[in-house]
Amino acid sequence: MAILKKIRKTGNRFVVIVVLFFLIMFLGSELARIIPHFFSGKDQIGTLFGKKISYMDYCKVYEEAYHNVVSPGKRPTQEAQMRLKNAAWHQLVQDMLYTKELNQAGIVVGDCELVDLVQGDHIHPWLIASFKDPKTAAFDKQKLLTALNELSKSEGGQERWCAYEKKIALERAKHKLHQLMVQSCFVTGLEEAQAAERAGLFCDVDYLHIPFTLVEDDLIPITNQQLRDYMAAHKNDYTAASESRTIQYITLPIQPSEKDTSEFQKEISSLIVQFSTTTDPYIFAKQQTDGHVTDTTLSCTADRLPDAFTTIRHTLKEGMVVGPVVNNSIHTLYKLVKEEKGRYEIAVIEKKPIISDHTRNIHLKQVTHLADQVKSLVDLEKLAANRHLTIQKETVVPSDYTIGIHADARKVVCWLYNKAAVGKVSPLLDLGDAYLLGVMVDQVKVGDLLPLDSVRHKVYQKVLHQEKAKLILNKLKQVDGLTLQAIAEAYGEGIAVQSVDGLRFLDNNLPHLKQAQTFVGKCFGLSLNLISDPIVDEIGIFIACVKRRDKETATQEKYNQKMHQIEQCMQPYYFLKAMEELAQVKDERYRIE
Repeated sequence: MAILKKIRKTGNRFVVIVVLFFLIMFLGSELARIIPHFFSGKDQIGTLFGKKISYMDYCKVYEEAYHNVVSPGKRPTQEAQMRLKNAAWHQLVQDMLYTKELNQAGIVVGDCELVDLVQGDHIHPWLIASFKDPKTAAFDKQKLLTALNELSKSEGGQERWCAYEKKIALERAKHKLHQLMVQSCFVTGLEEAQAAERAGLFCDVDYLHIPFTLVEDDLIPITNQQLRDYMAAHKNDYTAASESRTIQYITLPIQPSEKDTSEFQKEISSLIVQFSTTTDPYIFAKQQTDGHVTDTTLSCTADRLPDAFTTIRHTLKEGMVVGPVVNNSIHTLYKLVKEEKGRYEIAVIEKKPIISDHTRNIHLKQVTHLADQVKSLVDLEKLAANRHLTIQKETVVPSDYTIGIHADARKVVCWLYNKAAVGKVSPLLDLGDAYLLGVMVDQVKVGDLLPLDSVRHKVYQKVLHQEKAKLILNKLKQVDGLTLQAIAEAYGEGIAVQSVDGLRFLDNNLPHLKQAQTFVGKCFGLSLNLISDPIVDEIGIFIACVKRRDKETATQEKYNQKMHQIEQCMQPYYFLKAMEELAQVKDERYRIE
């Protein structure tokens, strides 16, 4: 308790200095462009409930994430920085949303409760995960107390710990709010009984299924106008909830030179030696990986081991390093930390090939003269044809940080929302592993219909099935039959009477009927032993004859337990999504990035 008080007392004095220092590092060469925003009072990078989201607050959250993930002296890749920035944005928005709700509900975490979460009997899961014994993978409380003692003597550590402690308190308060929401959702006994009764409903059904696949796609030509008409008729399903920009583009990959490859192999060899000898492989993996820090730990059973372990599973020993395993240029190293009772604890490092500045400059000179020739979309199409490149199309929203397979695309977002116009050609944009050259071809505002190309496949399938349904229904009108068997024989094309016993109303686990929700629902409203009218569903046309319908009375407890588990798991997600929708969060980071 004394240690924590000392940390809290001395930590806050360094906040302003540290944040300002990191802000300068964070902005770098962009400082001159961004400073005027602060002096003009326009350091806004978004809105939430109509109020501004401050760039200073964003930088502070990013700085905390940076210190938690990046080891001292190591500069993260552009892709890693993009992930950190995006994570910082979502964390800031989430914290602001929850803080507002927590303040309104009057939910707080007291000092004694916080001490208990840090060094008492109910240690927070974050700390348990961070202070594990590398040999046993079990929580080491003494390791935590030692770290707290060291932090009390470190000025930088004190500031970071205060921020971390506040995050723990906020997470605890969130948990209280979630529990409050779950417990305050009152379900009456009658409602519970009705839900359980529906869960117990089942029926035995004979049916015909005429799948849409029986009709060849080539028999039904679909025009763009038909697709647009369908979208207009179902505009609630295809209305833009946020603004977007659409770009057609080509990418020119940057390949590492032979020297780059040689240097990278040396780095991998050195990393294997260090990984083998490190005393804390989890911390080492987080410091060295080029991937996401959440992917640096793996816990699995023997049947879930990575493929690299399959042939050597019987010779595995604790401390063994496996790899590098190369997949899509990503080099992955695994270290077996612990194996106990058939469960494996593994530390993971992902490394990406190094491309030197010298190699980048040479490649940039080679592609710049190509980009200078492109003045329009037609020119881009000619260049793509001459160079045997594929023109890709992507709809981009302000919060995106990837495009296609490329993970470092914020420069594309910034260009689209700051300088682009329909028909304008972009400059060469650096994606880290490639250069992008593109043309903005469309823009959509909130409330507009989505661009057809962004939903073409989905709309095409809807229209195609709609037209196929018309053909099938017209053919069925010409069929005479008083039984399912007679209808099947008259229709032909190999359809046959099928049967299903115990078809459930809510818990339908039959793979071939998972998508046939309309058919399943209709079965519980049909009269017994009568042939139904054709039922149009997502996967074809059904004709049903319900033989028996009944219910199980012993399913209520099982159903209640299942629903409670689902509710406990999904409630925080639904709660956050509801808050985001009500807050109308707007991302405007592109203004100053």
